[in-house]
Amino acid sequence: MSNLMESNVDRFEPGTKEKLKIVGIDAPIFFGVVIILLIAIYMEILPQSLASGLIVSMVLGILLMWIGDQIPVFSTFGGGPILCILIPALFLYWGILPESVGTLTDSFYNDIGFSDFAVTGIIVGSILSMDRAMLMKVGIRFIIPLISAVVSAILIGGLLGELTGFGFGETIFYVVGPIMGGGMAAGAIPMSEIFAASTGEDAGTILARIAPAVMVANMITILFAGALNGLGKRKKLPKNFSGDGKMLRPKNGSQNFSVSGDNEATIPFSITSVA
Repeated sequence: MSNLMESNVDRFEPGTKEKLKIVGIDAPIFFGVVIILLIAIYMEILPQSLASGLIVSMVLGILLMWIGDQIPVFSTFGGGPILCILIPALFLYWGILPESVGTLTDSFYNDIGFSDFAVTGIIVGSILSMDRAMLMKVGIRFIIPLISAVVSAILIGGLLGELTGFGFGETIFYVVGPIMGGGMAAGAIPMSEIFAASTGEDAGTILARIAPAVMVANMITILFAGALNGLGKRKKLPKNFSGDGKMLRPKNGSQNFSVSGDNEATIPFSITSVA
């Protein structure tokens, strides 16, 4: 998600004479939209609808992404996405934001089904925008370490759960599975409904057990991804430390794997174009 937002959120460089813009909009206009939205939020006049949920999520999300990306060092470690996760939750918990906002976003995300649309768009868009020739050449080489990593994560997670007294099966089903399934939208929520249907428990109760692990895992992975990204950009490290965005390198390791340009995806579609 951070990659999706990076192309849309402009960074402010001190000393430049260009006007500050956020998602291509002049900053005064954007902040005016934020003020109008906040007034509507605190007056609790926003209707429970798809449009309201989309406006709240986009405007506040872009604002928090922009703020996070302006903080030195913190921005390297996924500052924007971390603020998008923590600030709304903390503000609702402390009562700074009215409860109606939480109800609106929850309805927008779950009842209206925006999470299903977002996850489907990301997966389908990513596949359709990939280079077909690259997939054919790297797929076999990539699938073995991918499966090995998944199996290793399941086994290691289960063993740690057994050692800590949580249980091997409990850890896999309530911690490892939801995290690897895609976070809240594609992992925790669907799995809680599946478990509820098979066990007879309330889906909300099961989700309450799953959600903390998923949220903590989201923040940890953002931090680790930011740290690795920062390390990969350092010039003092060995040349082969970073893949520079390429999936695989040739056996000699001298150059990045690349595919020449006539075999691009048949449908140039991605979630960016949808957003």
